[in-house]
Amino acid sequence: MQELAESIITILIVVRDTVIEHGPSSATRFQAICIEYQTCMADLLSKLNSGRRSQRGIRQYLRTTKVSDNINNLRQRVQAIQDSFLIRTTTMTRLALSDVHEEVVAGFNTLTGSVAASERNITSTIRDNINKIRIWGARQSEDMQNLSARLQGSQRWGIYKGQVCKLQSFYSYYLELCRSGMSFPVTST
Repeated sequence: MQELAESIITILIVVRDTVIEHGPSSATRFQAICIEYQTCMADLLSKLNSGRRSQRGIRQYLRTTKVSDNINNLRQRVQAIQDSFLIRTTTMTRLALSDVHEEVVAGFNTLTGSVAASERNITSTIRDNINKIRIWGARQSEDMQNLSARLQGSQRWGIYKGQVCKLQSFYSYYLELCRSGMSFPVTST
């Protein structure tokens, strides 16, 4: 009988925690067994108190077939509830683990997708920047070639420091004047 009481107390603690977590409807079957056990124990106590028996008489009364069968029957029912409760708790735990696993997998897939999208975006931005740098470099090279060609052309025409002298034309004009016998007036300052 003491084992039965200890077993019921252990189950009560587990059931209490479950009721707190899942609500009162999760332990209705066990509640009915506990009420029956309480009624049986109250009846047993009233019979023991009414009989004024000795210590030996109480033991013999508890060992009688009817009382012993009632206690064994309650013990078996409590054990059955304990077993079904254990199965139910195990099943609920596995279902919860399955849900958690699915959430973790979904979160991991989302994270993997986000990382891949970020990687594609960064790669695309880097490629765009590389293309812009190449285009800019080609333009700079082209501008340098144009500038070099202009500078060479300017040196041929005598462009230097903002003054333009067409040396070839001036030289031709000077030669014609000399051949015609004209002289240049020289002025002194």
